[in-house]
Amino acid sequence: MARICVDEEDFTIDAGGVLHLSARVGSQQIIPFVTAGNFTFNPASFPGLKSVRVMAVGGGGGGAGANASAGQTIVRAGGSGAGYSESVFNTNVLVGIQAIVVGAGGSGGSGNEAGNDGDSSSFGGTLVVAPGGLGSAASQTSGISLATTTGTSGPLAGSGTIRFGGGVGFSGTRLDANTGVSGAGGNSGGGLGTGGGSRTTEGTAYGIRGLGGGGGGAISLGASQVGGDGGNGGVFLYLQF
Repeated sequence: MARICVDEEDFTIDAGGVLHLSARVGSQQIIPFVTAGNFTFNPASFPGLKSVRVMAVGGGGGGAGANASAGQTIVRAGGSGAGYSESVFNTNVLVGIQAIVVGAGGSGGSGNEAGNDGDSSSFGGTLVVAPGGLGSAASQTSGISLATTTGTSGPLAGSGTIRFGGGVGFSGTRLDANTGVSGAGGNSGGGLGTGGGSRTTEGTAYGIRGLGGGGGGAISLGASQVGGDGGNGGVFLYLQF
């Protein structure tokens, strides 16, 4: 009589000696973490788990605020987008509970304050790290003449098998005493988020879409304006059984 050995997680043998494939073999499960904060993942809680694909994007940088003198104009650049990182791990590499951090987007500056940097997102400490975007500077002074702002550099790539830095925050241009265009926020790496749009009029900064985009820069024609907030990051786990 022939004998075979089987992995009880993948196969079962019934009372009649018939071999059955586990219903979970080859199946997938996606676990999204899209709220800024700290979380954990325990591979041992998922029997039959073979590998985990980790996709992470950091929080986007905030746009700077603006407050020009009466009859003058200030424009700000947008915050840069966050980086993206990805890796696949066999479960025998993931020993114990893994820490997950979802980076918050940087808040936009108020008055003539710079935007705040976004926070990094990570999995397993340094196994996968996606850096946050940078907040834009409040460098332009109030004025009436043609002037441009410098765009905001995107963060360099973090750690992971696949790594992308974030997109730059775009520069703004003042044309005269009552005309200008602020800079749009940068897109996040990996195409998971777009930055907030530019403005030609005073008002609430245009929001980002998706994850990790940079906040748009403010424009002031004599009143205090707040820059756009960067988008929160995210971590996605693709479980393969």
